Amino acid sequence: MEKINFYLIFANLLDYPDEKKLSLFERFENIVGLHYTGEIPPLENLEIEYTKLFVNAHPYLPAPPFASVYLNSENLYDEIESFYQSVGYGIETREFPPDYLIYELVFLSNLFNDENYKAERKFLISHFLPWFEKFVKKVKENDETGFYSFICEKINIFLNNRLKELKDGETNLQKRVF
Repeated sequence: MEKINFYLIFANLLDYPDEKKLSLFERFENIVGLHYTGEIPPLENLEIEYTKLFVNAHPYLPAPPFASVYLNSENLYDEIESFYQSVGYGIETREFPPDYLIYELVFLSNLFNDENYKAERKFLISHFLPWFEKFVKKVKENDETGFYSFICEKINIFLNNRLKELKDGETNLQKRVF
């Protein structure tokens, strides 16, 4: 069975939308056998919704994609940066702080590719899942298209199933994860 890096797929799906990402979304649906209910919103609507949810909205950002918003830790940036470095990674070109959702998903993707399952599990438990579940709730409460809610819901299901696999010693994603 082909090794599919869902972390990387999710990092792309939760990045700013474009035609390539919509195509990736359709491939994702076919891979997992789950389909978005209703019609996928036009790209322009997704761009507007993405900006409203994750980039810029008045009077506040409904679903900031940063762990620091959801976790109460004075040294969060240093902790995350240290975790990245402890397994040989860093952020070369930085537009955002190290707790940015996309950076963390790419980091998990790298751990998965490197088969560093111990670090993957540790990062999920100690850092990613505690804030991501709160983020998903904010997305669901504020996503007017339902598109990003759908993606976040599938990511959450995947992460919880992935964590069970890692706990049970299963590392190959052979099981159905959605």
